[in-house]
Amino acid sequence: MPNGTNVTGWVGWVYFAGVLLILRGISEAFLGITALVNKHYLFTTSNNTLVVSANNMSAWGWVQLAIGVLVLAVGFSVLHGSTWARIVAVLFAGGAFLVNMAFLGIFPVWAIVAMAVDALIIYALVVHGGEVA
Repeated sequence: MPNGTNVTGWVGWVYFAGVLLILRGISEAFLGITALVNKHYLFTTSNNTLVVSANNMSAWGWVQLAIGVLVLAVGFSVLHGSTWARIVAVLFAGGAFLVNMAFLGIFPVWAIVAMAVDALIIYALVVHGGEVA
């Protein structure tokens, strides 16, 4: 490598993190579009733990759509080795980790799996993200 950095097998995990961010961005954007198109769409669990009122759906939809577009752009930038994208991706994965902690009581298996993937993304980007550049 021209910059003297040894490339390890973790570069594949960094690319994996970038692809996951792209998929997550698409998913988040679709959630935002759904909220904008169907204002009576409610998210609930069997115990009505999480409810989004119809009055707030437009604002929530726009925020969700903006987050989706941002995460999508970050995912593509991570694949290109951008430093700013790694920082934003780590912040997003850290936030997602904390949000998944809130869902441990509702969806324990999914929350644990999602938290493990978030931790793997953070590790790959922080420790080995520079190898992609």
